[in-house]
Parts: sequence; C-alpha cells; structure tokens
Amino acid sequence: MKEVKENAPELQAPFNDPFYYLKAVVRGEVEIAPYDLSALENNLIVVEILEAAIKSAKTGQVIRFQR
Repeated sequence: MKEVKENAPELQAPFNDPFYYLKAVVRGEVEIAPYDLSALENNLIVVEILEAAIKSAKTGQVIRFQR
C-alpha cells in the first residue's frame, strides 16, 4: 500500500485558536453540539476512559464500564 500525504485545510477563526474559540462560546457566538470534540459530554467520556486505563495499568486487569 502506497503512503498518501494530505494536508488538512486551515481552520477559520475562531476555530483556529482555543482562546478565541472559548471567547466565542462564552459570548454565544458559537454553539457547541453535545458530542463535539470540545463538548462537556465528550470530555466526560474521555475522562472515564482515561481513569479506566489508569486503573487497568495499576491492577493489570481489564476494566469495563457501561454508558
């Protein structure tokens, strides 16, 4: 299989800077959908996964969790 390189297009403001993005969200200029990458719901799931990974690494056991 041949390697293919692609460049992602540059993001437009305010999405190109996390601080401008936060400012736009706080001002209501941008609405965050429930499972966007920066949404609270999505980040809570990420925390659960990371906590399970830490617990698994410490105990050597498989950690299962339900949503």
